[in-house]
Amino acid sequence: MIKRFIPLSLMLLLFSCKQEPDFLPVKEVSRVLILGNSITHHLPAPEIGWYGNWGMAASAADRDYVAILSDSLRNNYPEVEVTIKTMVDFETGFWEYDYDKLAEIDGIDPDILIWRLAENITQTDFNTFDLEGPVARVVSLIENKPQMRVIMTTSFWGPETVNNELKKIASKNNWELVDLYPLAFASKYRAIGYFENESVAIHPGDLGMLEIANRIFAQIKNCHGCRR
Repeated sequence: MIKRFIPLSLMLLLFSCKQEPDFLPVKEVSRVLILGNSITHHLPAPEIGWYGNWGMAASAADRDYVAILSDSLRNNYPEVEVTIKTMVDFETGFWEYDYDKLAEIDGIDPDILIWRLAENITQTDFNTFDLEGPVARVVSLIENKPQMRVIMTTSFWGPETVNNELKKIASKNNWELVDLYPLAFASKYRAIGYFENESVAIHPGDLGMLEIANRIFAQIKNCHGCRR
């Protein structure tokens, strides 16, 4: 089951895409929480040429990274629940974020928290405000079990300074890291040519979504540096 927390608390169901089963040599996983932005989920926005109701800019609901990752997890843990919460407002205002908004995911108690936030953090805001404190606070408010794994990803398109800071935060807190920034340098991973609006086209296309899902799942599966 995939639970999505998006503006207006709308919950959506994603369809799974078929993948070969993988064996996970790790403990049981029953709940996964993903904190993300438009790459994770975006409501239809006809004004910019986006008509999907899933991760921008995948061609279908079962081709965004959440659906692919969820499918891989379910091949190993059929009862796993994957919940997403979009937090673009954190990216664009992390220095004044209303932490009460996290109340809607109270009680999820994830075994794995995936941090998929970064792309909307501007260089100006990063230079002006502290990022580490707000990131750590969000995680601490969600962490209800000492063995919860935190997997932080870097930004799909930068800026590099923000990515370096996320790497530092992950290392300082003994969180796992999945580096997505190298994907930014290969146009094949973007949706360029499929959308006229550049703000949509810079998002990962189907191949980019698949690669994001595979990299995150590889970290989950291999459990490098994870908490047991």
